[in-house]
Amino acid sequence: MSDPKPFQEATVARILKAFHDPNGSRRFLVADEVGLGKTVVAQALVKKMMEGKTRPLVVFYVCSNLTVARQNRNKLLEVIPHDRRDSATSRTDRLTLMATSVKPSDRQLAIYTLTPDTSIPLRSGKRKSAGRCEERALIFALIESAWPELLELVDEKVFRRSASRSWGAAVYTQRSKVTDTLLKSFIRSVREEFDIGKGQSVVQNLEIQSKKALDFVAHLRNALAACAIRTLTPDLVIFDEFQRFRDLLAPDLDNAEKRVINVLRGDDPSCRPGLLLLSATPYRMYSRRWEESEGSAHHTEFLSLLKFLWGNVDDCGVRLGRCQKSFGVLEKEIRKGTPTSSEAAVAKIEIESLLSCIVARTERGAHPDGWDDFRTEHLPSSVISADIKTFKHLADCFQLRHHPWAVPYWSSIPIPMQTMSIRYVARRHAKCIPRRGISWFRKSSRDKLKPFDPPHPKMRALRQRLSPESLSLPWVSPSFPWWPLRGKWKGKTTGKALVFSRFRAVPQAVAALLSYDVEVASARGTNVVYESVSKRRLLQPSPKRPQLLGLFHPSIFLSQIDPLVTLSAPDRLKKNVRDQIKKALKDLGISVESSGKARRTWILLARLDAEYTKPARFIGAAWRAALTAGRDILGAGSSAAVKKWEDEAGKPVGHVTPKELEDLVDYALSSPGVVLARALKRHWPDAVTASGFAETLDLSWNGFRSYLDHPVFAAALEARDDTYPDAIRKAVKDGNLEAVLDEHFWILRKTRGAEGSDLLKALRTALRLRTGSFRLTAPAASGETSFNLRCHAALPFIDMKEGALQEGGEAQLRTEDLQKAFNSPFWPHVLVTTSVGQEGLDFHLWCDTVVHWDLPRNPVDLEQREGRIQRFGGLCIRQAIASKVDIYGKTNSGSPWETLERLAHDTLSDKSGMSPWWVCNGAQSRRWIFSVPLSEEHQRLEWLKQQRLLYRMVLGQPNQEDLVEILSRKVGTDIMKAREAMINLSPFFVQRD
Repeated sequence: MSDPKPFQEATVARILKAFHDPNGSRRFLVADEVGLGKTVVAQALVKKMMEGKTRPLVVFYVCSNLTVARQNRNKLLEVIPHDRRDSATSRTDRLTLMATSVKPSDRQLAIYTLTPDTSIPLRSGKRKSAGRCEERALIFALIESAWPELLELVDEKVFRRSASRSWGAAVYTQRSKVTDTLLKSFIRSVREEFDIGKGQSVVQNLEIQSKKALDFVAHLRNALAACAIRTLTPDLVIFDEFQRFRDLLAPDLDNAEKRVINVLRGDDPSCRPGLLLLSATPYRMYSRRWEESEGSAHHTEFLSLLKFLWGNVDDCGVRLGRCQKSFGVLEKEIRKGTPTSSEAAVAKIEIESLLSCIVARTERGAHPDGWDDFRTEHLPSSVISADIKTFKHLADCFQLRHHPWAVPYWSSIPIPMQTMSIRYVARRHAKCIPRRGISWFRKSSRDKLKPFDPPHPKMRALRQRLSPESLSLPWVSPSFPWWPLRGKWKGKTTGKALVFSRFRAVPQAVAALLSYDVEVASARGTNVVYESVSKRRLLQPSPKRPQLLGLFHPSIFLSQIDPLVTLSAPDRLKKNVRDQIKKALKDLGISVESSGKARRTWILLARLDAEYTKPARFIGAAWRAALTAGRDILGAGSSAAVKKWEDEAGKPVGHVTPKELEDLVDYALSSPGVVLARALKRHWPDAVTASGFAETLDLSWNGFRSYLDHPVFAAALEARDDTYPDAIRKAVKDGNLEAVLDEHFWILRKTRGAEGSDLLKALRTALRLRTGSFRLTAPAASGETSFNLRCHAALPFIDMKEGALQEGGEAQLRTEDLQKAFNSPFWPHVLVTTSVGQEGLDFHLWCDTVVHWDLPRNPVDLEQREGRIQRFGGLCIRQAIASKVDIYGKTNSGSPWETLERLAHDTLSDKSGMSPWWVCNGAQSRRWIFSVPLSEEHQRLEWLKQQRLLYRMVLGQPNQEDLVEILSRKVGTDIMKAREAMINLSPFFVQRD
């Protein structure tokens, strides 16, 4: 675990003070700005609360979806050693099943990951659910033991519901888990749930309740959840991004809801855990006039949250009154245009004093370098006649009542009549009118890989900036190249692009069209057809190609050669590597002699590794396992290749010729297998030992080889089928692949807490990501045929479906895999999303550009979007640090990023700890917006940026939009005045103002 920085430590100290206050509510909100590490604060809090405890600290981590939950839960687990983390984690995500599940066994920590929708059966305003088959089966087994006569009166279908084949097995499994303790607790809980008093018949009451089957099962689930939560007695409950389940904070709950929710939020006198709320947007941060008029105001939500945080303390009403009075003074001063007056300053201090015991919010703006903005680029997006024809056709196809939607759909969605699904009401009721001159994307054009010029100004502008040539590269450039980038990577210093759109149809359409452009470019000058592109394989093993094994072999002998010593003199790269290899050969008793014929390099590798690892014989077995683990069973070609390898491994090396020595030098620098092994070894030494070699080889062969076995990459590297292996080796050097991998493993360790083989597994997931496809629909009247387009270089991110943790493993979500792939230096280079990707997720590891396909409606959404890549150690931050810190001649055998980190701390850090890894002078991400003629995008962006600065000055106020307009006219965007006028709730920076 990384140590928290001083600004985070100050927040942790403030939380602990609030939790230990005997007169306090034990509730605290951390509302730090997006990307400043709220999870790190929670992690440090967990570590502090573990100190001195004689039993495990029980933590309930509550989040709205398991994709975000798993990401952040793993961060919390870093407080204990890696080998104990599994034993500290509950594999069940439902309270109803926790009473019978295997509990965490770690001696210091027990973490339970919950989602409100699955763990809280009864919530106001939410549809009741019968839960999963396992839950109902457990309830059935408990009733069977407690009140068997009830099952003669209530049809089993009430419990079984849609489960048919699995029901019997589920009940059989759950019967074995019913204990006397659980049974007694369940009986008491059911009586309380249905308000069945002493002397009243439980069976009679439950039979009546069962008439409403869904309500009946939901209440039984609630009774079971109440059983479990009382036995677990949490010490700390974390509500992460709680604005998505704000109903849990409601003051008026019915008796059934209270049974579970009150324990979670500390209202149950028998169990008062500390409640930590995490959210960068804990309340409506900014309200427009129309929102105020509809009652969904910032002011109302803000005061409601304060009441909840203060809880039932005796003087809650007095505090709230003082707070409102001070906000009134501030409002008056803002309306006068004097937000920094002495009266405003007194009111501001009063508010900060009142709120400091329940709220902490640190913003980048508190730091001198924190106001650095994105670098805005306006992409010229001219409108041509084909665009106008597309709009006219769309409007004519829509029914009259849907005409108002024609402009927003046309301006945002490329070829809308083909890419909009029937989920859109206007599209579902539209009638396609045949018309000549409309630019349809035809299947016949796709089949022949003909270029398609979409009649859409934004799409054309994006294609010009994200060219097929750049998207075709297999990896992005490192922030810190070890030697000059050459070839296709020369001059390529930018990272990936994250595109935000308003409509759900955009991500799939944009991703598919960008990926199609890449395939068209790859097939230029050939007769390749679309269907055959994905079927072509260039790196398949055969008896005639044993050299492929050598190319992707993570040679243990060559992995000890360290090119990092050449950083002090890149021009002497080959000489230094050659000297190291000669010494390594000498240590094995192998001389360099001119006599004899040069052997193939794969033969040398097989023999040298066998010699180097004597007496172990694990390499051949690892190769057979890797080839068998592929999608195809070990075939004749693969089997013969392994046989040749093992035959050669059994022969002596003899001596090495000068030609063979030069081949070894080239392989040490250019073999993907070797550079992978060496990069992994810097962060996981076991990668090239008997215990880890098989996993490393599997990643190289089934990860890298499979990933690179794509005709798009071969075309990008200008290689023919027979020369592609040589082109890969050239690319490894030109594109600094080893520097890329080393940087990736280092940042995974820092941001994900990944250690050991977890680094390998994360990269394997990224490299093995299955690409998707998008169906373009051809309206019947058009006479065209519907067809699919592949998505790979660019992918859509739209489905955030919630999964469930299972005992013994996790249900993997494709969105998690997609996030891992985008957070790697490999495909996809572009991710296109909607508001789904706007909150709670990190996309910053290799992305430096946010593309606003459609600008958001308010400044908070702008902040959320751009906060996805403005985070700890983001690509732009690393690029800036690498440009400022000179490490030449200062590296050792470890990762150069460890040296960069140490020197950056010595030369660029400040007292807060926010610099340089969160803010760094000169680290600017890129923001792209589209300059469509007659559009107001440029003016809207300026308005949003101004509002983003000024809305902070009207925290807690009613009529925010009016006040911001007054500030805009009377104060402008003076950053120093804005900082002085803002309410400062940062535990670190408020002490230094």
